[in-house]
Amino acid sequence: MIGTRLAIKVDVDTWLGIREGLPRLRDIFEARGIKASFFLSLGPDNSGRAAVRVFTRPGFLSKMIRTKAPGTYGWRTLFYGTLLPAPIIGQGQGAVVRGLIESGHEVGLHAWDHVTWHDRLWKMTPGRIRAELKRGFEAFYSLTGTRPRSFAAPAWRINLPAAAALEKAGLVYMSATRGRCPFRPSFYGCVLNILEIPTTLPTADEVLGRSGWGPDNLSDFFLGLITRPGLHVLTVHAEMEGRGLAPSFERLLDQCLDQGLTLVRLIDVAGEMLAWPEDIPTAEVIRAALPGRPGRVSCQAP
Repeated sequence: MIGTRLAIKVDVDTWLGIREGLPRLRDIFEARGIKASFFLSLGPDNSGRAAVRVFTRPGFLSKMIRTKAPGTYGWRTLFYGTLLPAPIIGQGQGAVVRGLIESGHEVGLHAWDHVTWHDRLWKMTPGRIRAELKRGFEAFYSLTGTRPRSFAAPAWRINLPAAAALEKAGLVYMSATRGRCPFRPSFYGCVLNILEIPTTLPTADEVLGRSGWGPDNLSDFFLGLITRPGLHVLTVHAEMEGRGLAPSFERLLDQCLDQGLTLVRLIDVAGEMLAWPEDIPTAEVIRAALPGRPGRVSCQAP
């Protein structure tokens, strides 16, 4: 795997994820000397409101069953924001987040309200989008004393107003699409200067329960995809790889290290790309369906 690099992007979506999954992933990385990129949701955990997707998004129920969501996310999580009050994900987590940064990990913003962005972004007004981001930026600053340098969009959903707001905020880069390589995003021909680093690999919840792939052989699936030289970006979730899928994820990391693969942070990739801005390609952002994922996501066009 000479010349092959892997960036681990950790999305933290829930109260459970930041309190249980994140510390376990931190320990997994620490044991192997790996530095990763963490993206945090910091506002209300409204996970229970996602239940409406059963009726609005074909394939959502089958995905919940296939990935054993109640066991993965915990029953309480599935009722937050409906039958149970929505806890504030980032509340009281300043020491944990600052500890990640001091240990050399990258920490960026994932969302203020993850469910709202996931379900409503494409119907939001530009003002509402800016308000969501502002609350997220403020929560991030209150925990770390700094503004985020990067943003990872919930559910890989991004549009022109959101990307333009992130560019105006002065972020180094965003990671908001699925694609094949870093690029400058174009929306309906409007090219932005902000760098986009897409997720290039499927996620565990898109693969589990399909074609015979399960926790025992999931690492073999991913290792089989990381073959060509270049950058690969894998998104993992604190609620999955930081909990029930932790043994499988550890096997993958060990296999990657054994084969000489280099693990990098996204912020470092961005620095390398921006050192040669004239070499960054431009690509249109489109909406497309992906195998194993209900609904459409933002993708780098062919």
